[in-house]
Amino acid sequence: MKDTAKISKSTTGWYYGLKLHVVKDYDHKLVYIALTLANVDDRKELEKIFQYFKDSGSLFVGDKGYLSEEMKQLARESGNYLLTGVKSSPDQKGLASWLDIHLVHNRASIETIFSVLKERLGLVSTIPRSVQGYITHYINTIFGYLMLKTLNI
Repeated sequence: MKDTAKISKSTTGWYYGLKLHVVKDYDHKLVYIALTLANVDDRKELEKIFQYFKDSGSLFVGDKGYLSEEMKQLARESGNYLLTGVKSSPDQKGLASWLDIHLVHNRASIETIFSVLKERLGLVSTIPRSVQGYITHYINTIFGYLMLKTLNI
């Protein structure tokens, strides 16, 4: 993967590789999956996600990284809604509804999916020796997760 993977920095530090983008429904079923290079801006993939779910009236809950009026406008233009956490500021006014708080806290469940993929199903591996090998490994791991959800294991 050395010729394909890229280096990038996240809130947790530097990393090298690819990024997995996942959209899940409320039952933790994966409804959208994409792999991008590490240096691709997450907001660019979010624009593609909005277009994929165009006019579906879907509610997307994201972390503070997606907090911008531009992203909310893109969601509205595609017939969707975007709810994000808020950044603390002294001049911030207004109260979040119980539903807003519940949905933003539920957003953390996506991290559980990534944990299962990485820790239990071995998504992160150095065994493959080619780009095709890595892609096959990623597909097999994601398929394994989908089978676990289908069988309710």
